[in-house]
Amino acid sequence: MQVEIISTGDEVITGFINDTNATWLSQQLLSLGIQVHYRHTCGDELEDIRNTIEQSSKNADLVFINGGLGPTTDDITAQAAALAANQPLKRHPEWVEKMREWHKKRNRPMCDANLKQADIPQKAFVIDNPNGTACGFYLKINRATCFFTPGVPHEFKAMFNDSIKPYILNHFKEVQETKIKRFFLFGIGESSLQEHVNKISLPSKIVIGYRAAYPVLELKVISHGVAEEMYKEACEDIRHLISPQLLCEDQLDVPKLIASKIGKTTVNICDCVTKGQLTLDLSSDLNVGYALILADDKPEDVLNFTALAKGQGYELILRRSEENEFFLKIKNAKHNVQHSYKIKLSLTVKGKINEALSLCSQMLFKTIVFDQPLPKLEIASIEEITNNNR
Repeated sequence: MQVEIISTGDEVITGFINDTNATWLSQQLLSLGIQVHYRHTCGDELEDIRNTIEQSSKNADLVFINGGLGPTTDDITAQAAALAANQPLKRHPEWVEKMREWHKKRNRPMCDANLKQADIPQKAFVIDNPNGTACGFYLKINRATCFFTPGVPHEFKAMFNDSIKPYILNHFKEVQETKIKRFFLFGIGESSLQEHVNKISLPSKIVIGYRAAYPVLELKVISHGVAEEMYKEACEDIRHLISPQLLCEDQLDVPKLIASKIGKTTVNICDCVTKGQLTLDLSSDLNVGYALILADDKPEDVLNFTALAKGQGYELILRRSEENEFFLKIKNAKHNVQHSYKIKLSLTVKGKINEALSLCSQMLFKTIVFDQPLPKLEIASIEEITNNNR
């Protein structure tokens, strides 16, 4: 299935605003197993928008056109759609009435300019907009089903989630048969990962995708119509292969994964290295009780932290030894079990050291909680120097 996105608006093409709608839509489609092939941007020029719609509709199965459905003179997407489809515009009285009600509820007068928002191509179908006055719509142009949505982000997202996504799932068999599994890894390069994965023999309809966001690497396993058992087996083979670098699956949220195991157990943190990054990351899903963020590493401060933590829950202490060498102590105070690690980092992007150390610490915390083997990383060597659980 070929999919294209067209974003419209002078403010987008000139860079005055970031095209977050197209980025969000691409992510939503990928979660359905649909990868966007092309993204286009047009200014507020009628012929440019018309020509782009015509060209995309000849090449793609699905085309998403965002923006230009407002009441002002530069909102011309509906007109461009009508020209591309060789249809006249038709005013929908029911949408006019809905706009009148929308304004009445807010004690605001409705201007005549708003009436154009009820004008859509004659053979188009209305897509409801629960959050605004712009009428979304869809229609067939050439080979493509084309969806037209407003540029206001909260209106656009609600329209996609409530109407467009269910339509795609119900009407496109390719999507129904597509599955996607996401693995998030830390400490391995893209080329090394690809070499490992290439050792596995996969069915031809399973596609592997990679996305690097240093220091995290995402691996996608996309299945197009492969039998369920065969797909599960392929995912299990890949999971086993990448387990030494695996952070988590489906979503990048290691703290949530840890929380699924330890629940509301208190986690106390003494961070002498990452300037609060570790605490910020862990506090998203874990019950952080006491956090001490230090600019330097003074033994008396660490002793004070231990006293303040009061021997409850887990204690994480991250300290610097040398320039790229660090010590991490993770203690289960309730059971008096302690693990200590020496970590040596070798980063290619120096500005990512806090993020990398936070992820490395989270990974080791996860390793303890789930009783997993020590990670094996390219960008760091990890040595366990104390484990009084043995």
